[in-house]
Amino acid sequence: MARNLCQKNEYNLNKKKMNTLKLKSKLKPIFGFMCALFVALFVGNSCKSLGSLQPTVKNERLLPSLTPVFDEESFIKGGYASTISTGTVVYSAPGVGSYSGATYYNPTLRNYTRIFELDVNDNICDFSENSKGTIKCSLVQADSNTRMWWLIPYSLTLGIGGLLGMPAWSQTDEVQIEVTVFDGNNNLLGRYRSDLHKNKNYAAMYYGYMDPGAKNKILAFTACMEDIKRQITKDYDRLFSALR
Repeated sequence: MARNLCQKNEYNLNKKKMNTLKLKSKLKPIFGFMCALFVALFVGNSCKSLGSLQPTVKNERLLPSLTPVFDEESFIKGGYASTISTGTVVYSAPGVGSYSGATYYNPTLRNYTRIFELDVNDNICDFSENSKGTIKCSLVQADSNTRMWWLIPYSLTLGIGGLLGMPAWSQTDEVQIEVTVFDGNNNLLGRYRSDLHKNKNYAAMYYGYMDPGAKNKILAFTACMEDIKRQITKDYDRLFSALR
């Protein structure tokens, strides 16, 4: 009888262990999800911001006022617009125009438009005058490469590695633009092409960004505009005379 009681107690103990293991196996993915969610929220609040879009380098001699024209079609062909299947999106911005329908323009396109207009009005031309012509920005080429292998060690630590600065992924972006200047009669006065500029950033806490591609594109486009401004400075006398 004592032997049967001992076996029964051992059976109940084993059953409790099995139930505990089953409960742990069910709770483990939930715990992992909660940890990853916590880290994601914490990382999001701890990443660096994109910063100001205001270009800082100003040409010493400014051209007469020119109307900035952003060639959105060239950027759309370069992959800076997407199509959604439901709903209607209406978007408008200076230099881009208004659009409605199933196509929306992503933040990168809006950032480019804003940087270009600020550079033209503040750093290239004397905006206080009446416009003497137009200055147009077009995309020559662009490329983006995302490296996701960082997600493997990131996931194995349930996102805790992110608290120590481990990136979730990296992204590299390349941008090259062309700027053309026209007089009031739409005669071409100058064509200026930037170098191909590349930037790489990480999705990481402390030193990275929630969207590293957005920061890459801003830095690359700003560098392209610096190239353009240097070329316009070298061609200033001819352009100034033609626009006057």
